Amino acid sequence: MKKLLILITIFLSLTAVAQEETFYLLPNGEIMNEASFDKLKASLKDMGDVKADFISTIRRNDSVIKRTKLVITEKSDRKPFDPFAIHREKIGEKFVLEDFKKADGSVLTLKDLDGKSTVLNFWFTSCAPCISEMPKLNSLKKQMRGDVNFIAITFNEKSRVDEFLKTTKFDFDHITDARKQIDSLRIQAFPMTILLDKNGFIKNVYGDLTYQMNDLKSDLRKVM
Repeated sequence: MKKLLILITIFLSLTAVAQEETFYLLPNGEIMNEASFDKLKASLKDMGDVKADFISTIRRNDSVIKRTKLVITEKSDRKPFDPFAIHREKIGEKFVLEDFKKADGSVLTLKDLDGKSTVLNFWFTSCAPCISEMPKLNSLKKQMRGDVNFIAITFNEKSRVDEFLKTTKFDFDHITDARKQIDSLRIQAFPMTILLDKNGFIKNVYGDLTYQMNDLKSDLRKVM
């Protein structure tokens, strides 16, 4: 009888494991099943060696969710892949403001920039590096005394951003629900900041400002 109980227990355990489905939570907030995740890795192989860095694992009912970061190493010189390189190629081009809508539903235009340089920050509410740089961004805005526009753009819904702002200060003008536009721009690494001159042309692109704030300040002085 004991042997039978042990066998039943083992069988049930194996069945439960077999039924578990694995999902992958990417840094941009997107969740993929195993097939889609494998397809994403395969599509990036031309850029270099692709390695999945598993940060943490969450079990929910019959699902396993793995917080995952993809690390790409270029084949030629083994240097880490720069996720912002494709965006820096657009330096000197005009940023398409009209793709984004303001809180009142109207589209953003050059007139909204009011003849000022603009700092665009791309972020999302559960992005730890995004949150870490917010005090520096708030301080920078205060230093500029209204001479520069500061706009934060996220794919998160407005209600979620409003809830976030109740506990965390992020003193920017906010554009929310911009998933389609962010995907269209192929932004996959966060935080990312774009500096525009007074005419809406891209002057520079930055990653984590914890390490690049001095570069942004220097560039701002040149375009003000």
